[in-house]
Amino acid sequence: MLTCAHNRFYVISEFIEGGTLTEGLSKSPKLNTSSLLPLMLQIAEGLDYLHNGLTDTLGVVVHDDLNPQQILFSGEKVLISLSLS
Repeated sequence: MLTCAHNRFYVISEFIEGGTLTEGLSKSPKLNTSSLLPLMLQIAEGLDYLHNGLTDTLGVVVHDDLNPQQILFSGEKVLISLSLS
């Protein structure tokens, strides 16, 4: 959630306990196609929502530095660490 108080913007998100994709890859570095494809589809859907689904609310949102440390696991995959500019 994006909020503003006293002329400062704050991003508030839920706490996610599942760990990052980086941590998951260190435990199991070789992903097979059957586990990789659903993961990539969820990431692509999240990016599509950021780029296209939020335009009415926030204007254009672009995730400019997507990497495995910014993808958290919590039953479902969640994109985090958006650069606001």
